[in-house]
Amino acid sequence: MKWFFCKKTSKGAKRAPFLFDIIDIIGFINTFWEDEIAPKLIDGQNIIVAAHGNSLRALTKYIENISDEDIMDVEMATGEPVVYDLDENLNVVSKKKLN
Repeated sequence: MKWFFCKKTSKGAKRAPFLFDIIDIIGFINTFWEDEIAPKLIDGQNIIVAAHGNSLRALTKYIENISDEDIMDVEMATGEPVVYDLDENLNVVSKKKLN
């Protein structure tokens, strides 16, 4: 099973009328993972996720079990795809950055 994600920016886009901090986003992402992504992976599908940096950081925190303190130091290069190979229990077997 593979899980792909790629960060994409949109220069010149207007700021949303509301902002969420990383803690809010982690809550949303955990639910999205459990409800949408994990069932598809368990079913043998490959998933591509393209999202904003904090959303990707939250997903990374969740699947790699990164602590709250350490996730604040995680940086992700714009446009750099990351491929995760996961086992049948959705544990990370390998991680590869495609730079």
